[in-house]
Amino acid sequence: MNRGEIRRRIAVTIYRTLYWGRNHLPGGIRSLVGVCLIVAGFFGFLPILGFWMLPVGVAFIALDLPQTRHRIDAWMLRLALQGKLDRTDNEPRPRRGHKPRSGDPGAGPEPGAQPDEPPTSSQ
Repeated sequence: MNRGEIRRRIAVTIYRTLYWGRNHLPGGIRSLVGVCLIVAGFFGFLPILGFWMLPVGVAFIALDLPQTRHRIDAWMLRLALQGKLDRTDNEPRPRRGHKPRSGDPGAGPEPGAQPDEPPTSSQ
């Protein structure tokens, strides 16, 4: 495996980790996970843990701060481009089983709305 392939795999792994954390963890939990990643990153010399956990932990915490969220989104975009991922728009996807809100496009009719009447022919 050459150096470019290793860098691509690292970019993909970090992107997927941040994407998952941003879309599946609530704010307070995301910060707690970030602190745990930072603490675990200090033990990066151990076999399973790694120093890669330090910047990812900081990024998890930064996702909760409105002033820094745009920087993390820009970093995620660069990671997606570096990893040659198809998805680079950083827009959150709806969760599995998530029912769209009534104002969302494609959400369907409002609850309790009357179905459209079929056209009648007057002959």
